[in-house]
Amino acid sequence: GFGAVAWRGSGSGAASRILRAMSIHRGSIPLQAAGLWALGRLVERVEAPVAGMNDAAERAMRSHQDSALIRQHAEHLISYLRQGILGV
Repeated sequence: GFGAVAWRGSGSGAASRILRAMSIHRGSIPLQAAGLWALGRLVERVEAPVAGMNDAAERAMRSHQDSALIRQHAEHLISYLRQGILGV
């Protein structure tokens, strides 16, 4: 509906702010997990630009190898990004 159009317009700004927060607060497991989750929703639902998302997901997994939650959200995001790239 009309809500999707409004969200699509703000998706780019939201993704940029999330990526910036994840970069600044790399040591925060809760922020990394929430950021990955939010990026995944933005990509799935409002077709937000994906620039930098794969790098952020891989960086979060490397930095927090013991976090199952980060791994789960990062793998979901990376999988979704790959599907989009491959057009599957």
